Amino acid sequence: MATSSAKVFRLRGVPNHLDRLGVAELLGTSTFLPDGNPRDIKIASLAPSCDIWSLTESKTATLTFSKLPSVVQSAPHQKEWSLSLPGLERPMVLDDSFYGLTPLNDVPQDRHEYE
Repeated sequence: MATSSAKVFRLRGVPNHLDRLGVAELLGTSTFLPDGNPRDIKIASLAPSCDIWSLTESKTATLTFSKLPSVVQSAPHQKEWSLSLPGLERPMVLDDSFYGLTPLNDVPQDRHEYE
């Protein structure tokens, strides 16, 4: 089975209520991963999305896999994969091209900090 220890992916459209563990569990317990193990996913960052045009708030994650997801294995030359998982209102989008903005952390919204 192929491994991807150095390849970093971006996951957009992550439900806003999920934390890092929640993202790994959602992906790891679906048919997305060949063996279905959340420990095969390392979430490097998780931050609110920069997409101001979206009607619902979501997050963006950067992550690596110790085992490539089946969707990537089946179409390795694609640069973007749509992930429709049960219970999600909209599909998440996995990519390895990183076109556009990729938020890496959450910034406090305290306005007094800059005055």
